[in-house]
Amino acid sequence: MPTAYEDPDFFEGLREAERRYRSTYNYGVAPGTTTLVGGVMWRNDFGAATNNFRGLPFKMHTPLWDPNSTTAPTVTVYSPNSGAANNIYNISTAADVSVSSVDSYLGQNGFSAVFLGASPAAGNLMSAHAVYDLRP
Repeated sequence: MPTAYEDPDFFEGLREAERRYRSTYNYGVAPGTTTLVGGVMWRNDFGAATNNFRGLPFKMHTPLWDPNSTTAPTVTVYSPNSGAANNIYNISTAADVSVSSVDSYLGQNGFSAVFLGASPAAGNLMSAHAVYDLRP
């Protein structure tokens, strides 16, 4: 005799999906969407132009992926202004800045370093979104 169909619990399914995919975008917002909502902002307080931002607040409060996983996720950074992948937005100059790499301080709860193709001036306000993807 077949068993009765039960709707899966939405939140349980969401938790399972978040073990393989996380984003700074709000739930239901596609990566590459042009929005500052949910994005990360920081100021270049290094006192000089630099293309190496360490200690950034790209952190989640729960682990981003299964701690038993043998591989780290692919991290893609998006400009909240244009939606362009591998770019961050320099709010101070109203221009995107290309990202050369993102992975040097990648951990289970996020990452904290972005390396850029160009050096924003000291004091410039920057913004970005990030997507963490460990799907096969």
